Amino acid sequence: MTDPDETPRTETPVPARLSAARCPVCGKETAARYRPFCSRRCADVDLSRWFGGGYVVAGHEQVDPEEIADAIAAGEATDPERP
Repeated sequence: MTDPDETPRTETPVPARLSAARCPVCGKETAARYRPFCSRRCADVDLSRWFGGGYVVAGHEQVDPEEIADAIAAGEATDPERP
């Protein structure tokens, strides 16, 4: 079985605005096949950072699950529509 990275492919022309792009992991010039990365390795490193919690998407402050359960219970107790 051959490695898919070693399979020859015809490269499509890269627009000038993209050819100067740099890999966000190592800073090398990007490769059309792995854009926005330069190689499969850098793409895997980036994915590993996401899985490992190295990147965080901005969001709301975390709330304790017990506080959520208490708020739901309080809402159910005061809701006149609920049996």
